[in-house]
Amino acid sequence: MSGALRNEAVLDHQRSNAGNRYIRSVEKHNCIKCFSASLVVFEHAGRHIVSMMKNHDAYIAAAPEQFRAMLGQLRAQLSRALPDAEEVVKYDMPGFQIEGTIIAGYAAFSKQCGLYVDPGAIAAHADEIASLKLKATKTGVTFSISKPITGELVEKLAVSSRRKKGF
Repeated sequence: MSGALRNEAVLDHQRSNAGNRYIRSVEKHNCIKCFSASLVVFEHAGRHIVSMMKNHDAYIAAAPEQFRAMLGQLRAQLSRALPDAEEVVKYDMPGFQIEGTIIAGYAAFSKQCGLYVDPGAIAAHADEIASLKLKATKTGVTFSISKPITGELVEKLAVSSRRKKGF
């Protein structure tokens, strides 16, 4: 089996397991709709159905209500900062790619959102991220309604990520 096929098989297995986990969560908590990343679980005719997001609009519409406006604004900011990038959904997360390379992506979770870029972009702007009291990992910055990310930082991270990736 080639590496690409093996990786796709692993991703399919992970998606399947993730879907099962969220179905159990819905059944356990008796809720009608549950959201995590781009998996949406909803009930139809007594059956739980897992849906994968196909585009940015669907992803944002399925996100927790308190984050929808923030995600829409983040999408617009990334679009302005990366005008020649294509909107894609890869690895179940909306993102922006140039020539097949993901430059930036974003995600919503139950209590926060995240912006994901090149590790070099995070390192280059670590002081600004810290000054805003945002949490950073090697490849991402998490933010919430109470601790939002600024449009200026979004642009800096996107442009820096683009440069680090050679575009």
